[in-house]
Amino acid sequence: MGEAALKGALAGAAGGVAMIVARRAEAGAGMTDDAQGPGPRAVGRAARASGVRLSAEQRALVGAGAQIAAAAAVGAVYGVISSQLRLPAAVQGSALAAIVYVANVWGLMPRAGLLEMPTD
Repeated sequence: MGEAALKGALAGAAGGVAMIVARRAEAGAGMTDDAQGPGPRAVGRAARASGVRLSAEQRALVGAGAQIAAAAAVGAVYGVISSQLRLPAAVQGSALAAIVYVANVWGLMPRAGLLEMPTD
């Protein structure tokens, strides 16, 4: 189980890095005006609430780290679940999508301040 969690965490972290790179590419192409994503905003809010002042660069670095860590956590959960349940690839892919959706909409990410909770 530990190996499955580690493999999942590494895959999740790689996915988190890919998302950060993709967001910056979108911003560079004019597709979004938010090159940093939600991580630095959440870090800035947490720092202000704690009375800590961080530079934009510090917020960006810590925010990226938080995003990668969250992606690794989701990957670790998926790695353990998929190693315990031998399911067809289509079912495993659907399970991963569900885990990511729940983590992003109702779970880990909103509670960490990385995404807004849904309002309805």
